[in-house]
Amino acid sequence: MMKKFLCLIIIPVSFLLISAYFFLKESPVNTCQIVTKEASFPLQLEVADTMQKRALGLMFRKTLPADNGMIFLFDTLRKGSMWMKNTYIPLDMLFFNQQFEIVHIHENAVPQDETIITTPMPVRGVIEVNAGYVRQNNIQSGDKIICPPQKDNP
Repeated sequence: MMKKFLCLIIIPVSFLLISAYFFLKESPVNTCQIVTKEASFPLQLEVADTMQKRALGLMFRKTLPADNGMIFLFDTLRKGSMWMKNTYIPLDMLFFNQQFEIVHIHENAVPQDETIITTPMPVRGVIEVNAGYVRQNNIQSGDKIICPPQKDNP
């Protein structure tokens, strides 16, 4: 009886732990550059390269190291649409087009705010970084993002 009870508990718990490991394991990281008129700034970007990672994004994290962030590549050009639900870190969002040119910037997204942040035009993706990064580095629309090729890059 005790063996059966243990099996009924251990097997599902083991399955959940293994699933959580594969779901939450770290994303691939790319070293990218933001190139402005004045300078170039390196960024270590986690790649949200699956539906699950895109849905999770930077939610539930308490910190994000300086010069780190996350890049989301959309499957098609579309209006950018992000929110801060369950995100505890204030963020700047850099939306970019197919040429990896920044076309829209949203600074200081408020942690846990459920307001949808959208772009006025279709975009290829977005980079999320710590709030203040845009102002600190004088990043503007028209600046370029240079990342190594990945499976989703054109």
